[in-house]
Amino acid sequence: MAGAQPEPQESGADLTAFAFQLEELRPAAERFARRLLGHVHDAEEAVQDAFLRLLRASDQFEGRSSLRTYVFAAVRNSCIDRRRKRVTKSGRLREVNPETTAFFRRLPQGSRFAGVSTQIRRRESQEIVRAAIDSLPERQRACMILRDLEGLAYREVADVLGITANHVGVLLYKARNRLRTLIEEGDFFGGD
Repeated sequence: MAGAQPEPQESGADLTAFAFQLEELRPAAERFARRLLGHVHDAEEAVQDAFLRLLRASDQFEGRSSLRTYVFAAVRNSCIDRRRKRVTKSGRLREVNPETTAFFRRLPQGSRFAGVSTQIRRRESQEIVRAAIDSLPERQRACMILRDLEGLAYREVADVLGITANHVGVLLYKARNRLRTLIEEGDFFGGD
């Protein structure tokens, strides 16, 4: 037909621009995935999978949310897929290093880590906090990471998780309280 208009297709330039925007978000996406999965290699693969899916479906981004929110939602979904494949029989993703657990259990109550260097103390503390965060329910963990570590606004976190901003506040409250309890009581180490 002489007067028929072809269907608009995404040009190579649009796809390239979209790919550049994704690459700008890669560091934050990888941090988020690393915090959800706990392993650098798995996080990189999850982000790569998410980015490939986003590129293949680049024409589906309607701009109803920010690209950043859209990318975090895709990365979260990719992490959930990957996490389902590697959850242990106990239902936990990874355990705290047994030597770390033993070290902290041997300390007397109120110990100031006598004889342990500041750097080792810092690494051990980070491992404990990471393990405590890992043990939170998935939505609470994702909320805490997106809001407290990545700095997303409540509305953005809500968009990523598909919930209301009020629910984000509730999940953050629960996550922070649970994290405090886990760290204070050491419950995430398991019983003696």
